[in-house]
Amino acid sequence: MNFITNANEAIHGKSGVITISTGWLHADHNYLKNVICEEHLDEGDYVYLEVSDNGCGMDKKTIQKIFDPFFTTKFTGRGLGMSALHGIIRGHRGAIKIYSELGRGTTFKILLPASKHANASRYTDVKHEYNAWESGGGIALVVDDEEMIREMAGAMLRDMGFDILEAENGLEAVKLYPKHADNIRFVLLDMSMPKMDGEETFRELRKLNPKVCVILSSGYNEQEATQRFNGKGLAGFVQKPYLPDTLQETVKKSLE
Repeated sequence: MNFITNANEAIHGKSGVITISTGWLHADHNYLKNVICEEHLDEGDYVYLEVSDNGCGMDKKTIQKIFDPFFTTKFTGRGLGMSALHGIIRGHRGAIKIYSELGRGTTFKILLPASKHANASRYTDVKHEYNAWESGGGIALVVDDEEMIREMAGAMLRDMGFDILEAENGLEAVKLYPKHADNIRFVLLDMSMPKMDGEETFRELRKLNPKVCVILSSGYNEQEATQRFNGKGLAGFVQKPYLPDTLQETVKKSLE
C-alpha cells in the first residue's frame, strides 16, 4: 500500500497511470548485483510485486536516501514509511530493485524468495489454535494509520474472540481509551504514525493507565523497534507483516 500511495503522490494530482503487476522470475548473480538488500542473495527463483508510475521520478541522490529513516520529500511524520517497508522486505530475505528517471516515472520491484513447498497444514493449525484458546473476550484497541492493516488485524483479533476499536493515529487513540478503559484488554500500537507516533502515544496511554497492556507493532525488527521502550512496561512486540498464529501467540503472552 505504501508503494502505491507514493506512486499516487508522485503524479501530483495530475492525470497519470499506476501499474501493479506480479510474477515469477529466475534471478542470476548479474541481476541481483543491482538490487537493494542488506545481505547476499542467492541466485534462484523469486516472486515479485512491481509498482510503476509515470510521475515525477527521482534522481540518483534521492534513490540512495529513500530508505533512510526520517528521509522524506513529503510532509512531516511520513519519513519512516519507506524505511519500515525496507525492514519488512529485509525480514523476508528479499530485496528491492528501483528504476527511475526524472520527469518520466519510477518502478519499484519487490523480490521475495519463492517457496519450494506449499505448507497448507500451517493454516489448518492456525484455525485449530483459535478454537483451543479461550481469550476471555473484551476489547482490543487497534491503532494504525494504515486502514488496510487495521482491518486485517481487526479480523484476526475478532477470530480470537475480541471486540475491536480502531484509531487511525495516536491522538485518536488517547481520546478513545478513557471512554472504554474498563473493557480494553490491550492496545495493538503501530510505531510509525503521523500526528502522534507510537512512542508518544505509549507515554500518554501510560498516564491514563499505568498498567495498560500495549503490544507494539512495526516493520522494524524487535531490537530496533523496542530499544526506546526498554524498562517502560511494554507488554509485547509483533513485527509486520504478521500471520494470525504469530499475533495470537504475542497476545497470549502479553495477557498472561
